[in-house]
Amino acid sequence: MKNLVVLPYEDRYSQDWDRFIDSSRNGTFILKRNYMEYHKDRFPDSSFIAFEGDELVALIPGTINGTRFFSHSGLTYGGWITNERIGQLEMLELFSKLNSLLSNANITTVIYKPVPHLYHRIPSEEDLYALFILNATLAERKVSSAIILNKKTIFSYPRERGIRKAKKNNLRIEKFNDYEAFWQVLELNLQNRHSVRPVHSVSEIQYLANLFPNNILLYLAMSSYSEVLGGTVLYIDHDIVHVQYISSNEKGRAVGALDLLFDFLVNDAYRDYRIFDFGTSCLEGGKVLDEGLIFQKEGFGGRAICYDTYAYKL
Repeated sequence: MKNLVVLPYEDRYSQDWDRFIDSSRNGTFILKRNYMEYHKDRFPDSSFIAFEGDELVALIPGTINGTRFFSHSGLTYGGWITNERIGQLEMLELFSKLNSLLSNANITTVIYKPVPHLYHRIPSEEDLYALFILNATLAERKVSSAIILNKKTIFSYPRERGIRKAKKNNLRIEKFNDYEAFWQVLELNLQNRHSVRPVHSVSEIQYLANLFPNNILLYLAMSSYSEVLGGTVLYIDHDIVHVQYISSNEKGRAVGALDLLFDFLVNDAYRDYRIFDFGTSCLEGGKVLDEGLIFQKEGFGGRAICYDTYAYKL
């Protein structure tokens, strides 16, 4: 591209940034400014934006910690988001110009989290080849489980048995905004099983859900007397459903609450979507596999998709 320029992001570009995410080939709503900036006190923004003349052609969300640039340390993924005209040579040029800016700012290491190919609307892995040229190494790999919905398989016997049990106990599934009730189930479950807390506080997820009411949805599995037994927070983007949180309490596990919930979501509510991504099943940067969790997701037909993080030196 002629006259390709990479500049530090400024607030005056916020509307341009969000419009570009919507029209890009690999951007999702979690890369929009309102989503990125809800935790800017913890992850100060150091993003970059690329123009050819007056046209915005690419952007990269970023944060800086010491001498390291992350794309983006507060997000599941980031990396270069591009329009359809960015080819391989242009991607190499984007990295070259970004690296020069970072080197001049005394950055020595880049931590790069590409958007998983599952979320690409058209192929967009020019950045992966550029990382190879830059001698980047694989720093982290987390395994998720996903279904291509028009090629989904039948559920496993334990999942089908759970569905029958849930129906026998008259459980019902509802789309509802009672995040506080679900967070009580989620926080207790994560604390008891892994001694961790959710990435988002209940106030943060409520705030984000209010900002993105069409993208962030809560589904609950409830008893016949309206007790919350389990649920899931879904992130919806274009034709992809991503499970951000999933949890049930002991009562819910005993009566197949999540089995009925995901039967409804996969085979009814979102059956006409392209992808259903159950999310990662790892701890400690991917080094520890939660075998029970991935067994459950694979029982719904999910199979492996990797969320990778790369690192390279400047």
